[in-house]
Amino acid sequence: MVSIPLLSTILHWNVFDKELQGVHLWRQAQTQTVIRNFAEIDRNILDPRVNNLIYEDGIKRMEFPVMQWIYSWFYDWSGGEVSASRWASFIFGLITVWAVFFLFRGLGFGKMMAALVAWCFNWSPLFYYYTLNPLPDNMCLMLTVMSMAMLAHAHRRSCNGYFIGFILLMAVASLIKIPYILLAAGGIPFMLDKLKRGHIKTAFSLFTIGLLALLPCVAWYSWVIPTWGDAGIINGIVAGGSGIMDTLSIVWQTTISLIPELFVNYGSVLFLLFGVYLFLTERKKYLPIHHAYLWVLVAFLAYYFYEINMITTVHDYYLFPFLPLLFLAVGYGLRSALKSKTFIRVLSILLLLILPLTAFLRADSRWRIEGTQALVNDDLEALKLATPENAICIVGNDLSGHILLYLLDRRGMSFSDDSLPELQMEWMVANGSEFMYSSSLKVENDPAIRPYLKELILDAGTMRVYKLIEPHKNSGSWVE
Repeated sequence: MVSIPLLSTILHWNVFDKELQGVHLWRQAQTQTVIRNFAEIDRNILDPRVNNLIYEDGIKRMEFPVMQWIYSWFYDWSGGEVSASRWASFIFGLITVWAVFFLFRGLGFGKMMAALVAWCFNWSPLFYYYTLNPLPDNMCLMLTVMSMAMLAHAHRRSCNGYFIGFILLMAVASLIKIPYILLAAGGIPFMLDKLKRGHIKTAFSLFTIGLLALLPCVAWYSWVIPTWGDAGIINGIVAGGSGIMDTLSIVWQTTISLIPELFVNYGSVLFLLFGVYLFLTERKKYLPIHHAYLWVLVAFLAYYFYEINMITTVHDYYLFPFLPLLFLAVGYGLRSALKSKTFIRVLSILLLLILPLTAFLRADSRWRIEGTQALVNDDLEALKLATPENAICIVGNDLSGHILLYLLDRRGMSFSDDSLPELQMEWMVANGSEFMYSSSLKVENDPAIRPYLKELILDAGTMRVYKLIEPHKNSGSWVE
């Protein structure tokens, strides 16, 4: 187990000090902005702030921001370095890997075999990439594996204490991101067993503890979900967007591409196939814990198909709940492969050895500067110096509403798609916008926008900075 953190640190070393960049920068920038604002503005955990002032005072309540709040202390101690969030995520990742080891020990695996499964998990390219990026999903993944480990030990030892541990970890995960409440399905077989044995009081007590543990989750999301409007994540397939053929295409691409290439690692595909075969052919050997995990799988599959038009093949971190379930199959398949007395055993050892390389080759290229970030990257410091630190700015093009404001370290509003309606511009200026960062000549040359552009302060090629002025007009509101 010592080799995992050592080798992982070495392979990630050139990333720790990098500015946020790469795949899903949108969500990373939003998360890191909340972290920075907790540290620099207000640590009230109920008021997570982004820099986009389309939200009143920048307060945007989504997942319960306990991870961001914890990271803000690392940010403070580092003197405001983004590397603090990378190191914090890395630590959470190492705890997750340890939890995988603990999980398979609970499933009856020996120390060496459990360590080998943890080794495989650590080199999932998906995990390899996100383990250095600030996303709340990282903490949920850690808590998920820990809760599944607790559940395994609860069944193995018939221990109520471990089951309570499962409940509490599941409750915290669901508080951070509500889909993880579906982990509760894993507790059903344990509770049913208590009832079958006539332990009605114990079952009732555990059920009560579960309800109490989930109260914070219920309270938080009852408060904040009504503020999300018609967000696609709420409506899922009800909102439409994916026909039957589109859905089948997404499932197919996820199955033949994302799972073997990104989730598991090509080097572990053999173990995955062996594991799936064992689960399909040895159902008579299922233990109660296996039935518990099947309940979890069914619950998360229901979630997946409900949200499939939002997840598609892009939002891979939405599928974190499936990662430990996939590696259950990998673990059993690995154990079977290594017990083989044929060339399969030798091949398995070789595959275990190449996992770090295949993970690195697949994931390292994901840290790249592209899209919106490329507009400001080369001249970032000059662009920052062009406006006062506390200036409220309009930025665009930026569909995310977070990336440019994060990189420029400014508060304000954004536009996208070379479109800035006059009424929207009027509202932004009337509400305190003093400068505009623009990559859109179409917007800048719009006759309706030109009167607001008092002075060109900086032309950095891909991005220009203007001082704004408010023409004498009656301000309406473009906010619905």
